[in-house]
Amino acid sequence: MNIQQGGKNAKMKRIFVSNGRNAAVRGPTVFFMRLDSEKKVNMKNIADEVFFGMFDIDDPDQPGFILDAVQRTLKEIFLKNLKTNTTWISITDPETANLVRLRFLNSVDHFSEFLAG
Repeated sequence: MNIQQGGKNAKMKRIFVSNGRNAAVRGPTVFFMRLDSEKKVNMKNIADEVFFGMFDIDDPDQPGFILDAVQRTLKEIFLKNLKTNTTWISITDPETANLVRLRFLNSVDHFSEFLAG
């Protein structure tokens, strides 16, 4: 699908739709993943049934480009948010909650570093 804006000399902006199997993607890439392909998606359940995300794919010809994008997204978005937000854990004992939170954050951080190579 192409979207054209501006006059004669304006650069054409494009939207490329792919399942990711036949063509490499590059640049800002938005993805949608159905969590359960058996359930029908509608306006009421889309937030629960579909996961949305974005990667910035620098160079799809470089080995490991997807892992680099996952690692950056995990570290720069998810991990930063988890570190600054303390309300995502539902353990009532504050000492136990803090211990579980720190262990989880360290695990995510180590996984992120593993992806970085």
